[in-house]
Amino acid sequence: MKGFWTTYTWQQKNKWLWWGALLFLFVVYQMSIKKTLELRSAYHTARAAQANSQQKETELSQLRARMQKVGSAGFVNASDKGNAKVNMLNIVASAAENNGLVIKDVPPTKAVTAEGLTVNYDEYCLVGSYNDLLQCWYEIEKGKELNLVNVAFRKELNALTRTAELKMYLTTAYVAGD
Repeated sequence: MKGFWTTYTWQQKNKWLWWGALLFLFVVYQMSIKKTLELRSAYHTARAAQANSQQKETELSQLRARMQKVGSAGFVNASDKGNAKVNMLNIVASAAENNGLVIKDVPPTKAVTAEGLTVNYDEYCLVGSYNDLLQCWYEIEKGKELNLVNVAFRKELNALTRTAELKMYLTTAYVAGD
């Protein structure tokens, strides 16, 4: 070892020492730090997967609860088909009256039958200011008595006065067994 210190200049010795230190750090990185980083990323991946599974479980439980609500409130006996439409119309009419809206159009019920079940769709057209329409929509949603399928806002000209008016079209659905 004495020959190493006497035969090489200090620049060559520094170069060898730098390469040795770099090699030492690389070995330490490969042996411990790299494994630690891999374990840490695996841990965070597992925690994210666990959080996703818990979130999915809560979403599924919420969907199950909503399905039970729809199942209990949405199924109507065949003899009550007319009463269900009257009840829905009363709910929409009371919400519209509370907010100073006008019900313009109530077209006939559209029915779709598949696999022994009939799904009836009703559409209501409400006219008023944007804030009143939103408040009415909020009250109907808050009551959770209707199954709202679609809500659309349209700005159309009034046929009589030729002035623009804002209309909200609510589409509701209920299931009736045959």
